[in-house]
Amino acid sequence: MNLIIKKLNRAYQSYVYWSPIPVMSKTETYIFNSFVLALVTFTFYWLIVITPPIAIASFERFVYYITGHSLSIKVMLSLLILKNLFQFYTKYNESPKNNSINDGSNVKKILTLIRL
Repeated sequence: MNLIIKKLNRAYQSYVYWSPIPVMSKTETYIFNSFVLALVTFTFYWLIVITPPIAIASFERFVYYITGHSLSIKVMLSLLILKNLFQFYTKYNESPKNNSINDGSNVKKILTLIRL
């Protein structure tokens, strides 16, 4: 925990002394920090909301250029999840310890995997 506090303190000191804050008045510092906060907020918004759809669309276009077939990322992920669920289900049912009565635990385990 002490290491995290030291790292945060070091990051704050770097921010303060690599920016013009030491030579600014209080009002200028508030305005400058407001601009920095707005820029950081916009950057996080861009990374979380805007970038993933652009990356997915770019990947889909790349697959189309390479293969000549259009393939949706949603379809690819659905097929991958179904394949993994099928492998899990067959592996679980082939084990010798489960040759007794089926109590529905297979279905419960598969449903918990789907809820991930």
